[in-house]
Amino acid sequence: MTIKKKKTKSNKMAKWWRNLNSRFCNDIAKTQAITSFELSEEDNTELVILLLKSCRNSIMRTKDKNKPTYYGLPHYFSDYRKMATALIKRVDFLECWVNCYKAYKDSDRRMNLRPTLGRINHNKGYNLANIEAQPYSQNTSDRAVERFSAPCIAVVATKADSTATVFESPSVVNAIFRIDEVMELGVTRNMMHGNLNNGIRRVTENYSMFIIGRERLMDAPIIVDMGIPVSVVTDDLSVRYVHIPVLQEETKSCLELNVDDFGVVYIKFVESIENMKEEVAV
Repeated sequence: MTIKKKKTKSNKMAKWWRNLNSRFCNDIAKTQAITSFELSEEDNTELVILLLKSCRNSIMRTKDKNKPTYYGLPHYFSDYRKMATALIKRVDFLECWVNCYKAYKDSDRRMNLRPTLGRINHNKGYNLANIEAQPYSQNTSDRAVERFSAPCIAVVATKADSTATVFESPSVVNAIFRIDEVMELGVTRNMMHGNLNNGIRRVTENYSMFIIGRERLMDAPIIVDMGIPVSVVTDDLSVRYVHIPVLQEETKSCLELNVDDFGVVYIKFVESIENMKEEVAV
C-alpha cells in the first residue's frame, strides 16, 4: 500500500470516528457531571473523547489474540459508549479522570500523562468496581509488572546432553538473566513469545525454553512438550524445593510440571501431549 493510500484510509477512519461519536461526545460534555468541573467546552469534549477511546481500546484488547496479557479477560461491557456513560456516573472515577486530564493538558499534552483506564486488580477483568483512571506511564508500568514480575518456574532443555534444567525465579526477567548466567544461551525477553499464564516459549534446534507462572502451576499441572528429547531433569542450584524424576531408560520430550500445596515443584516424564503447538524460533 502506498503512502498516499495509507493517508486516505487513515483520513476515512478519522472521519468515520468523528461522525459516529461527535454527537455523543458533545452531549455528554454538556451534562452537569462534566460541566461542574468548570473547564472550557473544548476541554470537556476532549476529556470525553479520551475516555471514549480508552473504553473502546479496553474492549478491543480482550478480543485481540495478539495481546495475550488481555485476550479472553472478562469484560462487563461490549459497547464502549455505554461503558463511558457508566464510568462518568461514578463520581470518584470522574474526579480522578478530570484530574488526570488537567495534568495532561497543563503539561502541553505529554503522552506519559494522558489519562487512561487501568485495572485495580490485575487478576480480574474490566468491571466498574475494578477500573480506575491512571496516567499512561503508570498504566504501562503496571502492565509491565503484571506481565514480567510474577514468580515463575523455567525449564530449559538442551539437545547436546538431553538434559532439562529447572529454574525458579521471582520474575521472567530474573529467570532469563539466571538462565543466561548458567547456560550462556544469549537469550533475551524479546526472543520469547507468550505470557506467564499460558507459558513463555522459545524453541530452536539446539535448546528449548519454557517459563510459566508459579501461581498457574498451583491451580493445576501443565504438560509441556519441550520439543527436544530429555533423559535427565536437574535443578538450578538456587532452587531448594524441586522433586525431579529418576533417570529414564528412554528419552521423552514431554514433562509434567506441578506445584503442590507446600510449594514443592514436581517434574515428571509423560508419554505425550495433545494439541500442543510449537512456536519455533527463527
